[in-house]
Amino acid sequence: MKLLRALLIAALASTAAIVLAGVVLDSPHADPAEPSAGNDVPVLIEADTNGAIVLDPSGELRGLDAFGAVRWRDRELAGRLYVSCLAQCPDAVGSGSVDDRPSATIWHVGQARVADRTPGVVLWARSQHELLAVRPGPAGDLFEMRTLAGASASRLEGTDPRLFAAPDDSRAVLVSTIANARAYQILDRGSDGWTVSAPRTAPVESACPGRNGLPIVYYDPDHAAILDTPRGEPRELSMTGVGRCATSQVAVLVQRFRQDSRSGDHTTTRLLDMSGATLWERVDPGFHLGDVDPTGDIVALPTDTGLVLLGRDGRTVERIPDVVDARFVAPGCLASLHADGVLTTRCRT
Repeated sequence: MKLLRALLIAALASTAAIVLAGVVLDSPHADPAEPSAGNDVPVLIEADTNGAIVLDPSGELRGLDAFGAVRWRDRELAGRLYVSCLAQCPDAVGSGSVDDRPSATIWHVGQARVADRTPGVVLWARSQHELLAVRPGPAGDLFEMRTLAGASASRLEGTDPRLFAAPDDSRAVLVSTIANARAYQILDRGSDGWTVSAPRTAPVESACPGRNGLPIVYYDPDHAAILDTPRGEPRELSMTGVGRCATSQVAVLVQRFRQDSRSGDHTTTRLLDMSGATLWERVDPGFHLGDVDPTGDIVALPTDTGLVLLGRDGRTVERIPDVVDARFVAPGCLASLHADGVLTTRCRT
């Protein structure tokens, strides 16, 4: 499940220095601002090779197929804390309320729209029959795991759960507060459903697992670390103030967002190698969420003047004007959202 990407942008615009997950923050108790209906450009919430979810400047969410045709429109869905595609876009689920009031979980599957008022928050789902959720129980919150073979529920470890899933849904990181300390658990998804590791205490608020579930970068305002194996020892990264990250098999993208009364809003973007060494760093005006090719080191970075593709050395590989948001949907394949709301996808040979 993904924290509604527009909430990230709105929160960044209202906070001087804030740590936020990029496209993978899953928490029923996160701290986003309301999505702004005054955004002057559309926002790409999520995309894959089959389509995308886009937030219009009007505040309406649209589900687009791979050819850019509108499959559904939903203004209420934009008020959910978590909005993401199911097994394929633009099938979608939206759950959780930005103001903590009870709200229905909304499902868009094919041509059908279903509002499910079962209490709780869906953190991740591929369908209505395969999901992870937090549900209220008689003695505290329960962590529900629903698979095609059935459902199970156990006591939720800690409070303030946040789930960060890998792009291919192979692994996820569940972050919570246990005994007044932050901790994380690694969830592995197999043919029989999910297995959950024991909690491990760490300074963590957000995480970004890579495709195939590794590597995993996790961070809080004062720490950052990379985990190469699910049960190995994390290695500290010599940086603080990370506001967002994205990982590939060979590189890590980290971003920091600042609002300055003199110089204005700006985004600092850095690409690291797997040792944590900085390959390049740049500062751009405005708040922009970048992405990195899942198996390579090409970075797609939206800017105020269009999309910039950057190589491992930080040099510009290509500039694409009129693109306001972009996401790698497969190795070498980039979905680009244009200022007029048109979605295009192209793959490098």
